[in-house]
Amino acid sequence: MTSTEIETSIAQGLRSTEYKARYDAACKRLLSEKVILAHILKAFAKEYKDSSTDDIANKYIEGKTMISRFSSEPDTVPPLITGIDTVQKNENRLGIVYDLLFQALVPDSEDHVELIINIEAQNEPNPGYPLPKRSIYYTSEKIADQKGRVFTKDHYEKIRKVYSIWICQNQPEYRANNVTHLHMACDSFVGDYQERECDYDLLSIFMVYLGGSEGDGKYKGILRLLDVLLSNKKSAVEKGNILKNEFGIPMTESMEKEFNNMCNLGEAIEQNGIQKGIKKGRHTTRLEDIQAIRKNLGYSLEQAMDLLNVPDDERSEYLTLLQERLEA
Repeated sequence: MTSTEIETSIAQGLRSTEYKARYDAACKRLLSEKVILAHILKAFAKEYKDSSTDDIANKYIEGKTMISRFSSEPDTVPPLITGIDTVQKNENRLGIVYDLLFQALVPDSEDHVELIINIEAQNEPNPGYPLPKRSIYYTSEKIADQKGRVFTKDHYEKIRKVYSIWICQNQPEYRANNVTHLHMACDSFVGDYQERECDYDLLSIFMVYLGGSEGDGKYKGILRLLDVLLSNKKSAVEKGNILKNEFGIPMTESMEKEFNNMCNLGEAIEQNGIQKGIKKGRHTTRLEDIQAIRKNLGYSLEQAMDLLNVPDDERSEYLTLLQERLEA
């Protein structure tokens, strides 16, 4: 590969990384809208199944902070979460960087019980390891991290429950439009005694797999909401209409801005991928042509490249690739 081609490849890689990073940031900003988080908590956290999304957004998300700083009128509530430090600092282990991390008040709890909520947006369908194991690690860290912060000494009764909700895009067909729930359970091993659920129900993980067909009967509710919200295929206007008409979510100026960003970045990512694919396809086709001429006509590699008018500055690359094929 020539220096020019190396520079071009590096530039394409950097552009692709930049586009994806900006796209991920836009996704996180959309997910940090309280109205969106309210729908997510309503769908997955059992503590909110009897609450309205308005109450979840305006009363319970960051409840203590909101109650002390703002009135209860909806128009005074900030639309985005403030959140808590997303970097898990630990002296003995490398830090974890969470996508979104915030607290939410449990409805009707006399002692203002709070939950810790973690939302993760995952765009890579095959990260190279089992994603559920990573989710368990993240959640366990947020439980362990509470000692010295939420409780001291042996006051384990004060441990707060942690929810971790993983929104996974671009999933293969067999996994798309599915949600799995990982949680702690109590089984009677000998006898029939049962522990109190409140004493062990401290970890709840939802793996939300998007990307399925709209014709799928499961493509509705929170799956449709999140798929529409994070899609780079739908326009800002189309997204706004679906969110408003189907879910009662009004389009805000910040949401419209992020929708437009995502559409533009999605097009840039796709175009960058197309250009890389064209180059790869061109190389593969030419390699096959060189091999066919060499085999069928008895030409040398140099003669085959002469016949195909391969530029001089590309020949060393093709010779290397052909040699690798011959040795394979």
